[in-house]
Amino acid sequence: MHTTLRLVVLIAILLARPGAGETGAPAAPGSVYVVPIRGEIDRGLTRFVDRAIREAHDAGAVGILVEVSTLGGRLDATLEIRDLLVEARLPLAVLVVDRAWSAGVLISLSGDRLFMLPGTSIGAAEPRPLDPKVLSAWRGELESMAERGGRDPLVAAAMADASIAIPGLVEKGEILTLTAKRAAEIRFIDGMVSSRHQALKSAGWEGARVTEIRQRGLESLSRWATSSTVASLLLSLGMFGLIVEISTPGLGVAGAVGLVCLGLFFGGHLIAGVAGWGGVLLFILGLALLSAEAFVPGVGLLGLGGAVSMLLSIYFTIGGDIHAVRTIAVSMVTTLVLTAGFLYTAVRRGWLRKFTLPFALTTASGYVSTQSHAGLLGKAGVAITPLRPAGVARIDHERYDVVSEGGFIGAGTSVMVVHIEGRRVVVRPAEPDEGHGPATGSARYEP
Repeated sequence: MHTTLRLVVLIAILLARPGAGETGAPAAPGSVYVVPIRGEIDRGLTRFVDRAIREAHDAGAVGILVEVSTLGGRLDATLEIRDLLVEARLPLAVLVVDRAWSAGVLISLSGDRLFMLPGTSIGAAEPRPLDPKVLSAWRGELESMAERGGRDPLVAAAMADASIAIPGLVEKGEILTLTAKRAAEIRFIDGMVSSRHQALKSAGWEGARVTEIRQRGLESLSRWATSSTVASLLLSLGMFGLIVEISTPGLGVAGAVGLVCLGLFFGGHLIAGVAGWGGVLLFILGLALLSAEAFVPGVGLLGLGGAVSMLLSIYFTIGGDIHAVRTIAVSMVTTLVLTAGFLYTAVRRGWLRKFTLPFALTTASGYVSTQSHAGLLGKAGVAITPLRPAGVARIDHERYDVVSEGGFIGAGTSVMVVHIEGRRVVVRPAEPDEGHGPATGSARYEP
């Protein structure tokens, strides 16, 4: 466990270092800041874009060039990035370097100038899931940004709404996606350029010093941990690790892996600014309640409360929206599959034998759960102590703890065994023709 903690601390220190290629020195005035937006649009990317714009503003940059290459991502993160770009207070140009699909369309339309490299494309922005309310709001955002840049809002809307038909461009029932050449022909963009240098020249920044902003270690960690696929995987591995640790106590490895995965999940969302410490504390509370349920017998209320607390903490940490519900659902299914696979493999390979007794305690081996008194039924004896109603009687020359069937039986009275209940021997006074007291030895009171 100590080795694991030292490893986690070392990773955190390495991640906290500036990203590769960063000198840490401020850029010279008159420079253009290049901000790459690549991969899935997530909440971690929002933090990076915010820092990049602030650094450009503080350094007195003449403008910002945003390079876009994305297949889409989260709607809330997209809107936050759009707001940051619109409110940048600096001239801003966008260069599509690969694909600007889905969320990438709104980000691309948020600049003052829009350029595309040859072979790139823009469009395919229909929201998922396709809800009429979401579609209406999303279409309005695209149209608004297109109008702001002097572009045809109907073309932007056709990239999200399949009900729009534009003669010669897109048929009804289809989603519009434009190549760089086609977008330039209909003047939806400001031009198709061959390189970043030409884009800077077309934007009026020829000769300006170029400062490319790169993600720092913690920003990369937050982007990685907040992406949909990785977040689901971290949750699944974290919960699976805890389940294995509880099922096979003493190993420590599975529990350590589970805690590291959960730490990366919550830590990444904390760094991205998506969640606060409240979600972490709520998860710890749920874990404590589940642990208490395991050691304190009850009706399951502690376990139920713990499960609800953990689910709520994850829900609010991810963002408290439909995306959070999907992530939790995928994680739960994955965890169940992993757990079932582990149990199946453990049974087949005999791993669980290490945590159970390797032999059986059978009667053939001389082990008995309790001594049987069934052979005493119907036998006579003598009470050697008063039975009030419990006492001691001698039967077959052996002393037994007995209970009288009725009231008081005095010491020295002949008794008959009438009932056996496990180790409980019930007797009554013997009839004259049943008494075999003398045969069992003399009776006397032994306090």
